[in-house]
Amino acid sequence: MKVLAEEPCQQLLRPESNLRGELKVSLTYDKRSAQTASTVASANYLDDAEFQDELLRLVIRDEQALTKLAPIITMEDFSASNERRVIGHIALEFWGKYRKPVTNLLRAEVQEHIRRKGLNEDRAAGLLGLVAVLESRHLSLSAEAVIERLYESKQSRRIMDAFRQMTDLYGAGHLTPEKMSELVRKSKVERPERRTTAAMDLGEVLQADFPPRPMMLNPVVPVRGLVMIHGYRGLGKSHIALGMGLACAMPSQFLHWGARKQHRVTYVAGEMSGAENKSMVNRLLWDAAQHAVQFPPGSKNEPRHFVTSSLAMIIASELEYGVPDLATKEGRDWLENDPLVRCSDLLILDNLSSLHRKGDEREQKGWNEMNEWFMHLKSNSVGKSVILVHHDGKNKEQRGTSFREDILDTVIQLREPSDMKHGAGDHCEIHLRKMRGYSPGNPACEPFVAKLDRVPKFDGLFAWNVLPLRAVNQQKAFTLFDAGMNVKEVMEELGISRATAFRYRHDYRDRSED
Repeated sequence: MKVLAEEPCQQLLRPESNLRGELKVSLTYDKRSAQTASTVASANYLDDAEFQDELLRLVIRDEQALTKLAPIITMEDFSASNERRVIGHIALEFWGKYRKPVTNLLRAEVQEHIRRKGLNEDRAAGLLGLVAVLESRHLSLSAEAVIERLYESKQSRRIMDAFRQMTDLYGAGHLTPEKMSELVRKSKVERPERRTTAAMDLGEVLQADFPPRPMMLNPVVPVRGLVMIHGYRGLGKSHIALGMGLACAMPSQFLHWGARKQHRVTYVAGEMSGAENKSMVNRLLWDAAQHAVQFPPGSKNEPRHFVTSSLAMIIASELEYGVPDLATKEGRDWLENDPLVRCSDLLILDNLSSLHRKGDEREQKGWNEMNEWFMHLKSNSVGKSVILVHHDGKNKEQRGTSFREDILDTVIQLREPSDMKHGAGDHCEIHLRKMRGYSPGNPACEPFVAKLDRVPKFDGLFAWNVLPLRAVNQQKAFTLFDAGMNVKEVMEELGISRATAFRYRHDYRDRSED
């Protein structure tokens, strides 16, 4: 039997190649030696069910470890059974969508997979049985040890693949020293260097594959985003906030904004009574249902729950002691540890005056701990978006320190329209005072007027009517010009700039000439 070139073979088969010295074969290649090597290597974590369960527990629970594992892990790493591959795929898909581990939502995700795929009882029982095993035991290995063994498994698999290719090429008479060197080179698993600094140089930043930030309610509420809605009393802040929550929970279109995936939402009502909140939901639900997103059958974004299950409410007036003060750590822990809040993607706090009661709201110092909490909630380890509802003061700006706006992604202000009738309610101008990724010309980013009106011929039903603010103001300006007002009077009446008033007069004259 022909002996092959020794140097490449020794590179492939030497003990430090992560086969731990177990792959003891001669430098002659035949079918028997290949089968022997494959049998030995397969015991080296390739089909180790206990190790793969440890790996799954890590993927399901540990956000920090998953950040390192997600780019390198494949379904081959769960080759011990089909059930492990399915659960591994579900956990990684959940990470890809929400950038957080599936944790206590694993069972619900697996049940949803069973429903979508129409799996029979045996396969469903196998998956749910494995979920029970994974949930009932804690990690017995450290994250570092599991990651180290995963790399060993990958290295073993690549070496055996290279070994088989050499055997096949040798049998066909096409194996050359150059081809062997190439296969040896490809068999090595490249491990990322352990960083000693959190900083990235410019080259690393330019080469990094940063995923785009997904939107929960496009374009105003990012995933893991912080949003504030503020306005003077009586303009419909709670209706707007709850409407945004319903849109995310359904999913549906709301005003100029839309959700494309269903999210779990918790709405904390710190001010209004249970009856008032119920009435508000009834007013908004029909309109949200009319604008619900229609998905093709079998779509992966198809809603998994009825909106009644995906939106929860904490109503302070219905609790014996109300909602604890969120200005205190005890209050924040009480809220964050609630089971429904823990599994929510969006938390709506309505409003700050009733939920954050300690300290002077005008001082920055009193808001530092809240900022830290919000940053914790939006971090990868928790992964929540938060909408804050707040009042405007007499100066028509959000009440208290402007410091609270610094970390926010979006700030939405509700203003009173110039023609608003006293007591009309739920009629406001909506202005985006701050927005990351602002897109001029996009109707969703430009000011508009929203009004919640009764639906004709349907008693008790309401729907939002939305018009661009520029179009509304232009029509009002035309009416005022018809009444004989000059530019200065129109500017003061509508609260617009001098340049805008002149532009409306130019448009008015053009229309008159036509």
